[in-house]
Amino acid sequence: MRPAVTLVGEAPSRANGKRAPFDGPSWRRVCRLLELEPPAARLLIRAVNILPRWPGACGKGSRFPPARARRAASRRKMCGAKGQG
Repeated sequence: MRPAVTLVGEAPSRANGKRAPFDGPSWRRVCRLLELEPPAARLLIRAVNILPRWPGACGKGSRFPPARARRAASRRKMCGAKGQG
């Protein structure tokens, strides 16, 4: 069974670099909001990050590089309006 939804994140968290996207508190929050148990949610939701590594700190957030993220996103295979993906 293919996941029905793709959840796209910016990048792994600074503490979560090697684990699956949205692993940890953010994944538990998504599951709670959707009223799903985490193992069941993994069957329904494909979680991906645009960037392979956390880009570093900048103030209270991250130093997210929009141009690099756009290039990375354009290389990702996503389902489009014509059902490609």
